[in-house]
Amino acid sequence: MIQKYIEGFEYNFTGENFFNVKGVRQNQSLFRVLEVAKRVIRECLPIKCVEAVYLGIYLTQTMSDIERLPVIFNSEIDGHKYGHIVLVIRYNCKLGAIGLSRRPDLMFKECEYNSLSEILLEYKRSYERWSHRLHKIKIGNLIPHEASRRVSAVPS
Repeated sequence: MIQKYIEGFEYNFTGENFFNVKGVRQNQSLFRVLEVAKRVIRECLPIKCVEAVYLGIYLTQTMSDIERLPVIFNSEIDGHKYGHIVLVIRYNCKLGAIGLSRRPDLMFKECEYNSLSEILLEYKRSYERWSHRLHKIKIGNLIPHEASRRVSAVPS
């Protein structure tokens, strides 16, 4: 249901950023992430993967039984480098992911994976299907459910 809501936003193909987001950064205020997500909902403009992760965080904020962590992928195809982020979630001991991408298999994953390595391997396979060479995967820390907290670091 959350994924369907996120997919209801048009993907931003314009090359212009409508929202001031720079990913889920070290020591970033969770309150700010939530405020940006509210603005995304209010303004209903096209979004990219970062805004989708912000929406995922916002829409799961009151669901304390869901664990959330950002995962960043750096890939390359034909000399062009790309960055992508999804929000991995754990619910009832299973992992899945929510997000947005131009490629359907690089965003949403059902909550059916038993481990983080299993879901990351599935993303790796998806990148390979699109002829992308995956250079790096950055795994962030769990996102807290208290808005007064700060988002933990996403390692470089």
